[in-house]
Amino acid sequence: MKKIKNKKGFTLIELIVVIAILAVLGLLLVPQISGYIKASKDAVGTANAKSCFSQRSLEKANTDAGLNMTVTVDPKCSDIAADGSVTWTDKDNKVYTYKGGEVVLPQ
Repeated sequence: MKKIKNKKGFTLIELIVVIAILAVLGLLLVPQISGYIKASKDAVGTANAKSCFSQRSLEKANTDAGLNMTVTVDPKCSDIAADGSVTWTDKDNKVYTYKGGEVVLPQ
């Protein structure tokens, strides 16, 4: 009489194949994910540079009008330059410049 063997689980070859497939998928996704991260950081920098311009403009308007109002300005914002530009620096020391309605992204 033959005994029926109860085989459960995966073979070593099956596990190696699955790991290899996951490694290839990981290698394909890393460049895309890093691209998304850079795009999101640029979007944050752009928004913050525009916000800096608004904050500094409000601060200047209050001062010019002789009002004694407190305006909270991000410490990473520069003052309005003579050419009307404002810069914002992120935690990686990349400088975003807002001038004339446009934000210049760092290289």
